[in-house]
Amino acid sequence: MGKRKGGGKLYAVRVGRRTGIFHAWDDCSQQVHGFSGAQFKSFSSQAQAEAYLDCCEEHETEPASPLCTSSVLLCGVGVAQEPGPAPEAAEGGGTEPCPLVSPRLCYRLEWDGGARGNPGPAGAGAVLYEDESSSEVGSVCVTLGHATNNVAEYRGLVAGLEAARDLGVRRLRVMGDSLLVVNQMKGSWQVLNAGLQPLHKEATELSRGFDEFTIGHMPREANKVADALSNVAMDGAGWEGLRDSQARPLYRAAHGWVD
Repeated sequence: MGKRKGGGKLYAVRVGRRTGIFHAWDDCSQQVHGFSGAQFKSFSSQAQAEAYLDCCEEHETEPASPLCTSSVLLCGVGVAQEPGPAPEAAEGGGTEPCPLVSPRLCYRLEWDGGARGNPGPAGAGAVLYEDESSSEVGSVCVTLGHATNNVAEYRGLVAGLEAARDLGVRRLRVMGDSLLVVNQMKGSWQVLNAGLQPLHKEATELSRGFDEFTIGHMPREANKVADALSNVAMDGAGWEGLRDSQARPLYRAAHGWVD
């Protein structure tokens, strides 16, 4: 285990191909990427990193900074679960991102939103799948309060796009049952409603952040999972951030980590 030679972050690998303290993320990534059950963290000091390796319990570190400007953060101990390049950790110490997705693969986002009464109690849901295998990566379920159907549809799309972006998805195919939103996102229909214009702008800006992005319409009967999530959200039982296919939290809002 080498001594620290200069400033910057250190990476402690507790479970991986090789364990110990590494001075570069590339070196750390080689030990944990694709290694089932890998555990690793970044630290600002040698003492913190050594304590993490020596202690059975997690050593407390400073919260990580957001990976981007959204209100979503990675959470939990870094665990390498899927093959595919893992992104560099956020600055400021804390937990490393989980490589749940591969930038080489295409993913499919299905979303929905609605309001009871229109306007009324509103909610939205979105599910992210690996496109070819249709294996679920995670889902969002957002309780919105009082809103219209179309606002809820856009909010569901935005929440899904944010989650895909923050997971590191680079190629995305989006499907939803709202002809209005799909055609407005394609540029086929104008956005005349002033209340939808900022949401359309936000969704458009998010879509431009992917290397590949398409959006299309799907029948409502084929959108059952996202529809069910939006109904859960309308009932007031939505959750913060992204959950995986076993309903375990992956992200939460920026005011704290999930323990």
